[in-house]
Amino acid sequence: MRPTTTALLAALLLAPLTALRPADTPAKATVPAEFAPITDDPALPRVLLIGDSVSIGYTLAVRRELGGTANVHRPPANCGSTKIGLRDLDLWLGGTRWDAIHFNFGLHDLGYRWPDDTNRNAQGIYATVSNGGRQNVAPADYERNLRALVARLQRTGAKLIFATTTPVSADLNSYVKGAELPYNTAARRVMQSERVAIDDLWAFAAPQIDQLQIPGNPHFTTKGSATLAQQVARSIRAALATPAPAQAAPEDAAWLRDRGTLIFHDAFEREEDGNLAKAIGNGWNSATADRVPQIKMADLDGGILKIASASKEAGHSAHIHHEAGFSDGGAVVRFKFPGLNKGESLQLGFVDRETKGIHAGHLCYAVLGPGGLMLWDWKTGVGDLEIRQRRQPYLDRKEPLPADLDALLKTKQVTVPWKADTEWHELVLVTEGDEMRLSLDGQLLARHRSAGFAHPMKRWFSFLVPSTVWIDDVKIWKVN
Repeated sequence: MRPTTTALLAALLLAPLTALRPADTPAKATVPAEFAPITDDPALPRVLLIGDSVSIGYTLAVRRELGGTANVHRPPANCGSTKIGLRDLDLWLGGTRWDAIHFNFGLHDLGYRWPDDTNRNAQGIYATVSNGGRQNVAPADYERNLRALVARLQRTGAKLIFATTTPVSADLNSYVKGAELPYNTAARRVMQSERVAIDDLWAFAAPQIDQLQIPGNPHFTTKGSATLAQQVARSIRAALATPAPAQAAPEDAAWLRDRGTLIFHDAFEREEDGNLAKAIGNGWNSATADRVPQIKMADLDGGILKIASASKEAGHSAHIHHEAGFSDGGAVVRFKFPGLNKGESLQLGFVDRETKGIHAGHLCYAVLGPGGLMLWDWKTGVGDLEIRQRRQPYLDRKEPLPADLDALLKTKQVTVPWKADTEWHELVLVTEGDEMRLSLDGQLLARHRSAGFAHPMKRWFSFLVPSTVWIDDVKIWKVN
């Protein structure tokens, strides 16, 4: 075959370089322009793109779109699946400041793999849904992984933007048409609950997919990548233009994310069998599990912890707890009263069994009941053993407390109106110094100052449930 003009020119250009290179010196690898480091303009915000080969395809175009607006970086890698993200995210973040992070995981999660985690076997056959392959990361695991990744990204303080996974428009090799849909549904659920902005690249690309995507391929043409880049740049500009929340009124979920470290998270996405602690698993324990071993007081059902306390039989509310370990920090809990039974309430707060002089280590609690909610300092109030000893005879005789004791105990709590219902709510309970605050669904409802809230070590996060409560998600954050 006669060589082409292009091939001859290439040979002529390469020949002198080869001749001049010492035999024992390897050729220097060319770094793709998308992976090459950039020099920041210190006057501009810093933006990080995280994603797979689709994001690699639009990186340079996003950089051009945001020229003069932002310094646009990306890891020098295909960021792959959420499994790779959990492994390498700290490396990509690099310990530096980011003003905005635009990220996506999806295509590498939904693709099919052989049991050895390769998409092709020794014979070059792709894993598929029909030949024994399995999806790299199942949708439920994908959602769980995303929650962990978001928690880590929130600690950067950057404005976060999640890009939905673009359409898989045809069956090809290890991909199945439409497989991205349940993954995007799970991702939207995570981002909405975590208040992360969504760049819906799927909705943007789907109506024009035939003009943007390589036929029979989940990747995009050069023109398609440039079009995606325009949408990505718009979402980043919008995020950078969004003012930070006002600091005058504390938004405690943001305070935990921005200032804190997530030390525990449980979405209860597992199956266990047993009573209380044995039914819950994942490090949970119980102070009441052995009182009525024949009665199942907790069940994991569809990702929900359902507590049905046998208070009468056990002589105590169902009490479960998990290691915490902080001075300032708090917990975020999704909860629901499935029915407004008589005596329905949820008591949650913090315990330190290693502290002497207080009953069972109880420090401080929030109590939510049918008619209101209360913040309660036990450590320097009803839990103090000396106060408890003085108070008990009056309770036994059903007599009013002495005026000085009554006045003291009233300073240890605050009660505000709240009407219980059967809807799901997100509760945020924090302690900062000698102040405890409680928010529901993003609204600060109660705050109170008392010495016991400043206890230097909240070792346990604790639930006390006298009746029936459902818990969907628990996060514990440490700020100090």
